This record gives sequence, structure tokens and C-alpha cells, in this order.
Amino acid sequence: MNILAHREGIEIVVEHDGVPKLSGGKHKSPKEGLCVMEYVSWKHGLGFSDLPECTEYAVALAAQRVNDWLADRNMQEDLDRLALRADRLFAATPVRDPQKRKRVLVRLSYWAARSVLDQVRPESRAICEKAIETAEAWLRGEATQQQCRDAADAADAAAAYDAAAAYAAAYAAYADAADAAAYAAAYAAERNSEIDLVDWLDELLDQYDKARAAEGVMSEDPDAEMMQDA
Repeated sequence: MNILAHREGIEIVVEHDGVPKLSGGKHKSPKEGLCVMEYVSWKHGLGFSDLPECTEYAVALAAQRVNDWLADRNMQEDLDRLALRADRLFAATPVRDPQKRKRVLVRLSYWAARSVLDQVRPESRAICEKAIETAEAWLRGEATQQQCRDAADAADAAAAYDAAAAYAAAYAAYADAADAAAYAAAYAAERNSEIDLVDWLDELLDQYDKARAAEGVMSEDPDAEMMQDA
């Protein structure tokens, strides 16, 4: 039996197990449907958005890709499992300090790139590995941003689509880490579609937590952050 749930004047339909039935794409209102990130925003009183400010952009985009891939294939049991990740997605807050955020996102980018490296054609794998290793070297202070740009461009020129995640990992160290990390994570979600994508998203969330810890960023209370910014 389905029931109606209300929050902040917005009404959604939830199933008997307490989670909504997720669907693919972006929606204007819950009457049209609900993706996992729209559920996150509704559940935590942030209105109705598929990119709520509580969640790091790269993480949110990866969750959207997982949601849409499962919805396109009518994998409702997995969508129900995905809905149960709403609180973890809410807690994956952006890092406030710009330099630390960049470093966290470079870490997330090269993890995403490595998660699909085995799917790269053998003849393209070395150039992709070089781009990833250059991003890692930048974190250690052993490579410049220009070297990261050069490694990214070399991977793109040699391997094109195969190198997309590796390119993004190296490019994250050179320029806009948020966009590059989002691209790497979303690409990896699509390329990993033959595995359990909900488990893959769990691992991405674990890696985001580890990246924050590696940069000395303490876990933050998203509710407190929202109140501070209000």
C-alpha cells in the first residue's frame, strides 16, 4: 500500500517500506516522478532539486547516472536500494576550503579512472595510466599543473573515449576540479554498468570519505552547514 508523505509543503508517494519509487531523469515536481537526488533534497527539507547544495557535485552526478541507468532497465529492486542511500548522499558535503576541495576531488577523480582502467583497450592503457599517475604525482608535489594538462591532452589524443576518465583525473589537477571530477565519476558509472551499480556507488562514497580524511577534512554535519549558510 502506498502512502503520501509531506515535507516543507511538498508531497511525495512512498511505498510500504518507507521509500519512494524512484524514476529516471529530472522532474519539475514529485507528481512527475522522483530521482534519488530529488529524494535527498526533499527528505532533508531542501526543496526539490536534482542537485541539492548539500551534496558534492561529482557525487550527485554519479548518483544521477546510477539512478537513470537502473530506471532505464526497470531495475526497481536496485532503485529501492538506491533510495536507501539518501542519508549517505546528504552527508557527502562539499569541502569548504577551495584548495582542499580541489585535492579531494583529484583523489576522487583518479579513483574513478582506475575503476574503469581494466576496460580500456590494451593499446591505450599505458597512456591512460600515465595520466592517472601524473594526477597522483601532483598531489605529492612531484608534478606541475601544466604536466597534468599535458598528460590529459596526450591521453585524449591517443585514446579519445577510452581515456575519458583518465583525462578528467589529470585535468582535475590542472583546472576546474569540480567539473572534471563530476565527468570522471559519471563516466565511470556508465562504464561500470555490468557490475552492481549500487555497490559501486557505495564504494565511491567510501572513497570520497577517505579522500576527505587524507586531506584532513573532518566530517561535517550537513544540517549544521545548511543552518550556518541560511
